[in-house]
Amino acid sequence: MSGELGKLKGFLLKTTTLDKVGGSIATKTVNTPWQHVSASRTRSWGMVEATLTGTATSRTWTALEGGQWRQTIWDERNLAIVQSTSASPELRRALADRYGVNNAAIWLRTEEDWVSTTGQRSAGTASTSMATDSRQNDTGKLNGNSHFTSLNGDGTQSNCTTAFAWGTETDNLFMTAGHCVDAKSFTFGDVVWTNWKKGVGTVGLPGDTTTYGDLALLKVGHPPANPRAGTTAMFFGPVDTTIKHWVIGRDPVRSKVGDQYCVGGATTGDSCSWKVVHLGWKIKYYDKDGNYRGRIRWADEGQSIHACREDGDSGGAVYNFAKGITSGANTTKYTPSADKPCTHTYTDIADAVRASGYEIRKH
Repeated sequence: MSGELGKLKGFLLKTTTLDKVGGSIATKTVNTPWQHVSASRTRSWGMVEATLTGTATSRTWTALEGGQWRQTIWDERNLAIVQSTSASPELRRALADRYGVNNAAIWLRTEEDWVSTTGQRSAGTASTSMATDSRQNDTGKLNGNSHFTSLNGDGTQSNCTTAFAWGTETDNLFMTAGHCVDAKSFTFGDVVWTNWKKGVGTVGLPGDTTTYGDLALLKVGHPPANPRAGTTAMFFGPVDTTIKHWVIGRDPVRSKVGDQYCVGGATTGDSCSWKVVHLGWKIKYYDKDGNYRGRIRWADEGQSIHACREDGDSGGAVYNFAKGITSGANTTKYTPSADKPCTHTYTDIADAVRASGYEIRKH
């Protein structure tokens, strides 16, 4: 070797891991080196340099279905994400030494999670919570990002989307949007509370005048007729997807302008091209006929030039890690562009935690 390439002799530039012997690439890691000339000497035939070399950055990609890749870097927080089955003191110390105290996060996984990069389970190894059902026909345990129907007080029905399992396994709760329910029942159980009043918008909960966006807490299962349970998985992908991912935690900080995120919904599926543009807004909602529906207090707003949300997506999950619950979107459907992006409003996950007194339920 000679020149710049010779200076990198022994440096590990790229590694790949196969899903099985002779199989497809499951993960790949690319290391970017740094170099520093520590000494040099001029000879009659040229210059000799002594060069120190190390790793400047290391990025890992995980294979997804459809030829896509998930990069193990939390770009909007500028953090390296390390997947592990434990957060041992040794691991935390090694990450701090490698990346700095505030530059890395640990994604805790179970051994079962390593079976598939998409969260799907084969027929022979499927757990009850990851059984074969779909976003539109969620027949097993109730999952996040799935379609549900609420029974309104006037006898009509509303189609919406579940967000995240809430509380503990014993609590058996789920979070969605408050405007999705105005009665005390839905297809999978009962409504514990909603902070949305038709024609008014966000209202305070009993004993609390603070307003927390657009939220409803659901109690899954209505024994003995419908003794269902919720799970910490959520659907991911197109409208009729059967693919699920485990929910492994929520965003530890509130949203900030510039954050990028994904949205799930029963009508349009999932899209990951959204960026936060406004925080803590009061927004008046109108239906497609121009009728006033109420004002949300307080909502974060995102925009996308690639995707829009539609009726039935309300209540769905906003996520990279769990980030919020979808409230509203454009009232008219159009093809978005840089000059006319689609808008999306959601309740921050931190407000859902404060309003309910429960934490998000994670796998």
